[in-house]
Amino acid sequence: MNKEENGGVSGDGKGRKMICRIWQQKSPRSYAVTGDKSEKLKKPTNIAHVDFAHRDGKGLNDHVVMDFSDVFAEPTGSHSFNWTWLVANRVFQMTSSAAYKLLAVFVAIPFAAFFGILFAVFAAASVFLCTPLGVLLGIPLNALSKVSLIILEKSVTVW
Repeated sequence: MNKEENGGVSGDGKGRKMICRIWQQKSPRSYAVTGDKSEKLKKPTNIAHVDFAHRDGKGLNDHVVMDFSDVFAEPTGSHSFNWTWLVANRVFQMTSSAAYKLLAVFVAIPFAAFFGILFAVFAAASVFLCTPLGVLLGIPLNALSKVSLIILEKSVTVW
């Protein structure tokens, strides 16, 4: 199966997908550019330990489907024109990307602030409430466990 029959997505025969490089081109705005125009565009930079290239390094959101080939498929017996499939792919990629970025602008910052506060509250509660209470309760419970162990050893005989 060639790239045109598969809508610009080719496979290597082993079940792995290889995306056409045309759809993977980066916008110049996503790179750090210096004042020297003769210098080529720079790769994305890391600012404050944020990796702009791999934003889901731990794979937390692998279940989120944003790929055209994972959402749309034509059966073998009926195919549309190749240009229709390519345009549909491009329109899907552009609209899903634009909608996601627009929603992220309005949702990501408030949720980041909310969860930042929530994690800070739980961290402070753990440090200043749970740990001291655990240490405080450990003193009498340690003594109680020693007394109960002595009583258990004296009352139960070993065969």
